[in-house]
Amino acid sequence: IAFLSEYFRYHSQKELSDINLEKNQQANTDPLTGLANRRYLDSVFLEQVKQLPQNHFPLTLVMADIDKFKRVNDNYGHDVGDKVICFIAEKLQENIRKSDVVIRIGGEEFLLIFSKSSLDEGIKVAEKIRLIIAENCFSDSEHNIDITLSFGVAIAMSIEDIDMASKQADLMLYQAKSLGRNRVEFKQNQS
Repeated sequence: IAFLSEYFRYHSQKELSDINLEKNQQANTDPLTGLANRRYLDSVFLEQVKQLPQNHFPLTLVMADIDKFKRVNDNYGHDVGDKVICFIAEKLQENIRKSDVVIRIGGEEFLLIFSKSSLDEGIKVAEKIRLIIAENCFSDSEHNIDITLSFGVAIAMSIEDIDMASKQADLMLYQAKSLGRNRVEFKQNQS
């Protein structure tokens, strides 16, 4: 009887643990793209960085935004807009290292995080992705849509720098937008 009781207790706890893990993964995952979401950034990634900073710094942050995305939704509908977001998410994932992270921040905006990466390396990856997206239009059975991305790049050298680097990357993204879109911007004196 004791064996049966222990057996069922173990399996019940394992089942609850599996359910809890699945709920955590769902909470930290963007349902449309399968990418990590903003909650993942705060509750998982930043906690990992705090625990093992030596595995992450320098940390390059790249903000990316789909150019003129509202026009895609207006001209083709939100279903096609969702497909475009998934297309971009896939291209971003395909062109980073396994140790890097792509997060869908919201709407058509993404954050790429490159651990143990210099500003120059981050700029090169952003430029590579920019060219890949610009040269490969989104296609499905009914549409061929030219898509471009704008990027802002910044670097954090410590945990204390992450918030400022995030704001800097966002400012650089808006600068890229204001300078004509489909470009990578960064602050010159960072390195």
